[in-house]
Amino acid sequence: MHRRLGPTRLKKGELRKSKPTWARLPAVGSGQGIPWFNEAQFSHAGYAPLIERFATATEDAKKVA
Repeated sequence: MHRRLGPTRLKKGELRKSKPTWARLPAVGSGQGIPWFNEAQFSHAGYAPLIERFATATEDAKKVA
């Protein structure tokens, strides 16, 4: 798939290497980053699992900064 048109998947650690600002975020440094899927969801049922995962991660997050 063309990089700009299709979904892209970064391998674990790839974002840290390619984006120094990402690596400096306190939450990233403490391992509190979560995956996010950028593909379009066309219904509330499609987005619900993503939002539930995000809510759980937010509730479980520890203050780091």
